[in-house]
Amino acid sequence: MGTENSSIRDIQRSLRQNDVDLQSGERSFIYGRSTSNQRIESWWGILRTECVEFWLEQLHSLKNEGVLNGEFLDKDLIIFCFLGIIQTELDAVKESWNSHLIRPSRNQRVPHGRPEVMYFLPELYNTQDYLCQIAEPL
Repeated sequence: MGTENSSIRDIQRSLRQNDVDLQSGERSFIYGRSTSNQRIESWWGILRTECVEFWLEQLHSLKNEGVLNGEFLDKDLIIFCFLGIIQTELDAVKESWNSHLIRPSRNQRVPHGRPEVMYFLPELYNTQDYLCQIAEPL
């Protein structure tokens, strides 16, 4: 398991440690082969090609040309100059993804529809909102 997955596992279990439903505590994270992650891998591919790849290449180019060295001022200037543009592009990718149609699958347990509708109207898909409120830190 990769570093990011172990961090997510720990966070998920911590957030769900006091719940009593069937997906709480240790059961709130499951391990699976990467073939089980085709949808999220597809999403990362779309995000990278639609937006992120361009900006990664631009920033790497500036670094390779010696324009950026990663110091505090460099990072602040990048944020000042590019954050608004990058956020606009990320928002456009998000809107596109959330309104796209997930087609039915042979696997009957996999829901299909538009992600935004599925999220805000889970009852249309014979499920519920599993949002768990967490207490604000003191």
